[in-house]
Amino acid sequence: MRDRAYDSMELDAVEVRGQTVGVIISGDTTAYLSNAYKTNLDASAEDLIRKMPGMIVDGDGVQAEGESVKRILVDGKVFFGDDPSIALKTITAQVIERIEVFDQLSEQSRFTGFNDGNTTKTINIITKREFQNGQFGKAYIGAGPDEKYNGGGNINFFNEDQRITLVG
Repeated sequence: MRDRAYDSMELDAVEVRGQTVGVIISGDTTAYLSNAYKTNLDASAEDLIRKMPGMIVDGDGVQAEGESVKRILVDGKVFFGDDPSIALKTITAQVIERIEVFDQLSEQSRFTGFNDGNTTKTINIITKREFQNGQFGKAYIGAGPDEKYNGGGNINFFNEDQRITLVG
């Protein structure tokens, strides 16, 4: 057998770029990964959700997949009762890992294990691990003509099963 001589040649560097998957559908749950959507540093969860396909935030509330969202959960636990708009304005976008949208069964169905067909469109905000035990929030202050001032903010205390938010 005869030896073959091969010429070698050095190639230029190659850069491989990929995009983060923005949406994952698993069964009846649609998960939106927050790092796939660009927001400002001071953005709220509401600002983040506005950028997600199939989600609408307006004066009437929040809609997901064409239905009104009636409940917001944070890490699977009720947050601010049944008022989605306050919950979305309180949590900052930088603490969110992903947003899950699903039809939550009624309390009776969850208790008995029998699906009675009654569901509520629900958003579950999954926070990043480093924010699940700690404090975070934001504050603002402003002044205008005629000695008019405005200020406010919120701070969140998350500690395992406990969620406390102060809004002012």
